[in-house]
Amino acid sequence: MQWWPLTFSRTPPKPFLKSLANPSLLSLSLFPLLVIVLLMYLYVMILLNGSVPMAFAGTEEPAAYGELISIGGIGPSVNGKLSSTIAEILETKLSIDSSRFYIKFYDVERPFFGFNGSTF
Repeated sequence: MQWWPLTFSRTPPKPFLKSLANPSLLSLSLFPLLVIVLLMYLYVMILLNGSVPMAFAGTEEPAAYGELISIGGIGPSVNGKLSSTIAEILETKLSIDSSRFYIKFYDVERPFFGFNGSTF
């Protein structure tokens, strides 16, 4: 069983703020990521924070920062594919250039994640 929260903070241009209200943006974007790491949809959580003031490379152009936490299923052979897929989603759905985001990967052990009143 893998639990996979993905958190992104970003500064989009104002016209793209409305896209955050569309639930399909989050749910449809999950599928390419789930295929890469063979995760169960039930344990995937995405948090998208819009309108977060950010500066990246000295400008305030649209940018993003993400953290992907998984109990297994990620590592050097998978992280590059995930980064590429996330870059494509950010560019096509939110107009954030792939050169303007960082993603941090965490592979954690089951006892370090709580869920449903216990740990995994």
